[in-house]
Amino acid sequence: MKRAGCHTLIYGVESGSDHVLKKMGKGYASDQAQEVIKLTYEAGICVNINIIVGFPGETDDDFNETLKFIVKNKKYINEVTNVSGCTLFPLADMGKNRQKYEISWEEHTDPMLFKDSNGIGRNERNNRVEVMIEEISSLGLSRAIINKPAMNPNVKAVA
Repeated sequence: MKRAGCHTLIYGVESGSDHVLKKMGKGYASDQAQEVIKLTYEAGICVNINIIVGFPGETDDDFNETLKFIVKNKKYINEVTNVSGCTLFPLADMGKNRQKYEISWEEHTDPMLFKDSNGIGRNERNNRVEVMIEEISSLGLSRAIINKPAMNPNVKAVA
């Protein structure tokens, strides 16, 4: 790929936790992601990754596994291209199958107000984004896009 002109690959790693990867339906485990990242780097191709925090069911341990994954693989990662707090899109699978993902959300309110079965809501997702940013910065990794779930000003919150 390198000889063909490919200089960068962006991987949607999303999480370093096998528990969360399974909930996401990713079809791979963290050790497989680690191997792909390493092989890509060794082939001379820049490795960028995307991370999602606060996916429904993500525990503190799961979040910490993602932090450890990045620390363990920092020498193979050129950039964390995107750090996003999990976002609910009502017409996507997670929005249509809230029971499957064990989330609560009152329709016709801001989707960012959803909570998971652990009680994780928008504020905790934003907090996890901030912690992830601090860790990435402390490792000297560059980052491009940070997405903290913000309230939609056009939708009223239910009191």
